[in-house]
Amino acid sequence: MKCARTTLRNDNDGCSKQRDWENSKMLESTALIGLPLSIHHVEFYVSNALQSSYWYCVNFGFQQFAKKEDAQWSSIAIRNGKIVFIFTACKEQDEDFVKYLTIHGDSVRDVSFLTNDINAAVERIVEKGGFVVKPVEVVADEDGFVKLAVIGLPECDVRHSLLDSKTYRGFFLPEYEPYDCSSNILKSIEEISIISIDHFVINYPVDFMQPALHYYHQMFDFEEIWLFFFQTKIFVRSSDETIFSSSHSAMKIVLITNKYKTIQIGLAEPVPRFVGMRSQIQFRFLKLTFYIKEFLDYNRGSGVQHIAFLVDDIVHTAEQMKQRGVKFIAIPDEYYTDLEARLATSPVKLLENFEKIKQLRILMDFDDHGYLLQMFTQPVQDRPTLFFEVIQRNNYSGFGAGNIKALFNAVEKEQERRGTLHHNL
Repeated sequence: MKCARTTLRNDNDGCSKQRDWENSKMLESTALIGLPLSIHHVEFYVSNALQSSYWYCVNFGFQQFAKKEDAQWSSIAIRNGKIVFIFTACKEQDEDFVKYLTIHGDSVRDVSFLTNDINAAVERIVEKGGFVVKPVEVVADEDGFVKLAVIGLPECDVRHSLLDSKTYRGFFLPEYEPYDCSSNILKSIEEISIISIDHFVINYPVDFMQPALHYYHQMFDFEEIWLFFFQTKIFVRSSDETIFSSSHSAMKIVLITNKYKTIQIGLAEPVPRFVGMRSQIQFRFLKLTFYIKEFLDYNRGSGVQHIAFLVDDIVHTAEQMKQRGVKFIAIPDEYYTDLEARLATSPVKLLENFEKIKQLRILMDFDDHGYLLQMFTQPVQDRPTLFFEVIQRNNYSGFGAGNIKALFNAVEKEQERRGTLHHNL
């Protein structure tokens, strides 16, 4: 069946009605006018939009549904559930685009936020000294118009475009046309069901996370929600940040969210090794590649490290993705021996088959009220940069703190395999 424009509208009716309802409820609070409502899409800058978009369709079950093309630029949009990815490539020489790809490689360029009043949003950002890369402009076609602006981030080439599309009735965005997928062989394969983006994480160099946190608070009114402590060989207690560490890696991370709790962002940075007593604050770097520092080295600066896909059946999703060729981080048997022992003394009831969890190498974190299941892919680029998380929540709002050590150890084994883990010289 052809992917005609009317078909796409029908497929999206449920999402459109839900979005309209969500927007109407959010508009009731005039005090929050202009603040980010939700993630509209994620845009990647890539060398080949056609091939990149198809790779995500093959591996993660997305479907190509829209495209925009002219003599210089090509953009292809794909979707799965509420998630929309746009892959943009430049067909002719563009200095900024070439510079971006040379520095970062194929990577996330823009995480777009919906807003109910873009003028108010940009005015707020200007007043507070934010970076307005592109002021408000109107893009229109026969289905209406969309207002958009682009906001920069401090010490990071990732941007946040702001979209005000409440009056637009087209199937996606102005200037996009339906993508003809009538002959797509992927239609004969079982669909992978993803709900939405649970969260995404941006990595920063040392001492740049705090300015980014301040920026999100000032410009978008984001607030911190994830505060706890983790200890292995290195531990620094802090009132407002969390530090994780393994034998070779140390990471500081804070999770922030918008006022509606619909956008969750992790801000992370590597930390120096802590030496001496707390009263003698002394830090030093070891000559090794940290978990986050490896990303920063190969990405050549800050950027989106991973995006988490929220699903409702991680066991089935993992089986599907593995069958399609997705490579996940390997978790050792010892993790599951310890997990089984901890579950035996916990009131939480695991609904999934434990042996299946172990077989698929799924991680689990829990408290007395619920649990989450999560998996992490290996990097999806030639550079060890961007990767994805698959996450299922069962009455659990945490983010897998209990799995950080296991994840670090597994990642370090991958670094050793790649030859990017260097010990103290």
